[in-house]
Amino acid sequence: MSLTLLRSPTHPDETSDQGTHKFTYGFFVWNGSFLDSPVVQEAYELNYPVSLVHGGNQVGHKSFLQSDQASVITETIKLAEDGSGDWIIRAYECKGATVSCGFTFDLPVKTAYETNMLEEVTADLPVAEGKLKQDFRPFEVKTIRLVLLDA
Repeated sequence: MSLTLLRSPTHPDETSDQGTHKFTYGFFVWNGSFLDSPVVQEAYELNYPVSLVHGGNQVGHKSFLQSDQASVITETIKLAEDGSGDWIIRAYECKGATVSCGFTFDLPVKTAYETNMLEEVTADLPVAEGKLKQDFRPFEVKTIRLVLLDA
């Protein structure tokens, strides 16, 4: 086993390997197949530590979005770039498997759309009782636009 921490390239930046460098790495061992392993979750916990934010009342707090597939990572939840107030979800399959993933929303979703990476609508998606089902190919990235019911 080996670990390479610097490439020391000379092109296009001859000085890219100079200065102070900080590295974080870990070793994680599991039994069974990669598809059944928690290695992706462990990597996220190592590279994206929990951050605390002081804020409002947390009583009855629920998650905005839940996924029923561990191999589908929700990378982004954000407001749409067009200022519409719609929510954008970007998720991807991380283990090279074909999976069917169910998303459950805690907010009242009126309509859902599949979009391209520029958030342009490409297809309608069926949402029923705050749930949406999506099929993912290996490593596929999906962008979903959610329109919420008026409050």
